[in-house]
Amino acid sequence: MNIKQIFFSATIGALLFSCNNAADKEASTDDTTKTTASGNIQTPFSKEVTYDKYKFSISTAGENDEHHFKIIPSGLTETNDTLSSDVKGSIKDVIINDIDGDNSPEIGVIDMSADNMGHLHVFSTFNGKSIGMVHMPDLPADDKALVGYKGGDEYEFVENTLVRRFPIYDGDTKTGKMRQLQYKLQPGEAMKQLILDKTTEY
Repeated sequence: MNIKQIFFSATIGALLFSCNNAADKEASTDDTTKTTASGNIQTPFSKEVTYDKYKFSISTAGENDEHHFKIIPSGLTETNDTLSSDVKGSIKDVIINDIDGDNSPEIGVIDMSADNMGHLHVFSTFNGKSIGMVHMPDLPADDKALVGYKGGDEYEFVENTLVRRFPIYDGDTKTGKMRQLQYKLQPGEAMKQLILDKTTEY
């Protein structure tokens, strides 16, 4: 093999090595999902919601089925400290509205666990000055409002209420009906609280 042939072979080898490295870097950069211990693929959540002059940025990253989300407020007059909470499952959406009529919004972070059970984490702003968590008591498992419940929760702020709705099951079969629970936001000793006010089916 002469000098020209040796130089040509070395050049081709260097080019192939460079291309392989570039492909590896591109694949690792584009992969923004995380694989949990259970094999589920999770994508970090990020959303910004606004109400009047107030803005809230909600973000999370998943790891081993444990999600840690944070709320970063802006526009509050006294404190815009970050709030955070740990939840199991995936953050699906964020809702915002003023449901107690004080011209200062409530924020709801919707969490859906792997078994399709929905949860809502509610935060309230206080006269546009600060933000804090709202207490939402869990219903007892034997409560009549949960008869036929197997998950699939939907949450919405409607006028001055929080609405939670889900399909009703008979055993493992959907009946085709929905149950709707309406909650009112009321003052509490340590924090505001959501109290079940009305249950309907349709």
